[in-house]
Formats: sequence, C-alpha cells, structure tokens
Amino acid sequence: MPNVASVVVFIALAWQAAALPPILGPAASRITSADVTAITRAVGGDGTPWLLNVSTPIGSIGVTGGDWLARAYLPPTIQTVQLRRGRVMSVVNRTWPSVPEPAKWMLAEPQLESWAQVAVAGRRFEDVLDEADQNLPFSMTGQFTDEELVGIVQFIRSRPVLPRLPWATSAAGKVAPVYGPIMSIVRNDGGIWVHMRRGASAACNGDGSDIVSVAYRDSNWTGVFAWGCVDF
Repeated sequence: MPNVASVVVFIALAWQAAALPPILGPAASRITSADVTAITRAVGGDGTPWLLNVSTPIGSIGVTGGDWLARAYLPPTIQTVQLRRGRVMSVVNRTWPSVPEPAKWMLAEPQLESWAQVAVAGRRFEDVLDEADQNLPFSMTGQFTDEELVGIVQFIRSRPVLPRLPWATSAAGKVAPVYGPIMSIVRNDGGIWVHMRRGASAACNGDGSDIVSVAYRDSNWTGVFAWGCVDF
C-alpha cells in the first residue's frame, strides 16, 4: 500500500500537469512548468495564458542557437456562444541551449496582437489539440465585427472550391478545395485575406491553398481566388 507522502506527491504532480495550458509549436516538448510560470509572470497582470505556442529559429535547437519565442494567448476579453476574442503577447528567451532558462523569459517588442477563435461545433473553446486543429485561435489585422469573423471562418471550413491564381502554383488555371486551420485574417486596402497554415494543405499539388481572398457578396461570404506556395 502506498504511503501518505507518495500519494500527496502524486496528487501534486497530477494537479500541476492539469493546470498547465496547452503548449503547441515545434519547441513545445522542451517547455516545463517552470517556463510556463516564468512566461505567465512576464505578461504581468494581463492574466494567465490559456494557450502557448513556442518556437525557435529553424535549426537553432541544439545547433546554432537563437531566441526562443512564446506566443501567450491571454484570457478572452469578449466571448459569445460562437466566438471569443483576446490579446496575444510575445515573450522571448535569449538563451541558446537545447532547453530555455526559465529565468530569462521577457516581453518582446512589439508585444501585443489580437486573436479570435470560432469554436468548432460540439467542442469547447479550450479544446485545442495540435497545430492542425480547426479549433485553433487565429490572429487578426484590421477591424472585424463578430458576425464577419464567424461568417468568414464558417465559409473557409466549408472547404470551398476556388480558382487558383495563374502564377501561384503548378496548378495554374485549375480549381481546388481550400482547407486547413486558419492562421490569420487580414483586412487591408486590397481586401480581406485568410492565411492558412502552410503544410496543412497540399497547395503545391493543386488541392489546397495557403491564402484565400474572400468577399461579402449578395448576403453571403464567397471566395475570390486561392493563392498557394508563396509567402504572404
């Protein structure tokens, strides 16, 4: 029979693991509870992050070194049944070993962005599995109403079939379904652009896309064209 001390230690470790937010990104496996505590401290009084995405420059882990970057998704400031919004703060760690030093996490500049999330039907907002999950939050640039964001995301999740730009890929002149988790939605003078995760779709092979131009026409969201295999 286990002694009382062993049971207490087990419960404490289980509680600590359960208290950690989901940690995504290529460097997620190297982040410890001490790092999470330090990152939370770095964002100050803005709240405990509910999601972290951690990365380092390509080839830096255990090779050439580089800054660790943690994107800390802060608690939502607006929430409805379908959508919620909040802020993202970037926190860096300027150490170069194979694991970061918790004491060296600090706020980056610029440090604040906006995120939004449209829940997948039947799932909780907090239910984020990995970077290929449709339930991921995404960043926003420009002003959007809640109704616009919900409509755009629902349109993209319907896997619309769109024409490809003639110079974008080897699939020039073809049409292809769009799919994959959304990374960002941008509104600028050129229109509204949905940037989708590279690798989540086979854009170079003609059956997916990285970027989609969308517009609101005749009371519905529609896709203008898809553009893949190029940097946004």
